Amino acid sequence: MLNTSQLSNDVKYVSERCREFRKKANKSQYDLSDITGLSPNTIARLENDQRIPDLEQIFRYCYALNVPVTDFLPLSVQSLGSSNKSIPLRSAYSRLSDANKEFVLTAMSALVDGLLTQQFAKQ
Repeated sequence: MLNTSQLSNDVKYVSERCREFRKKANKSQYDLSDITGLSPNTIARLENDQRIPDLEQIFRYCYALNVPVTDFLPLSVQSLGSSNKSIPLRSAYSRLSDANKEFVLTAMSALVDGLLTQQFAKQ
């Protein structure tokens, strides 16, 4: 069964990290909007725990602020699938062109959405 209390804490953690990394980069919500393509309203809602970020939005933050995805994820999520296999993947991703990075992010977002839909349909 899904631990909704832990889920709520994890979502809040991600929201706090979104705001924290943006501020560390000296970017306003409007600056980040220009870089990510997300609306300033969406960024405000994500950072104030009023909207659960989807994977693509998290990747957009990471790319815009040059922060690894794992830095956004709470420890409860990071511990789910630690693997040395991610190191070569991370290295390969960093060498991609901007257009190819965007393609990978879009494809990954669709894949994760599909997996989550399947997972919750089984419950």
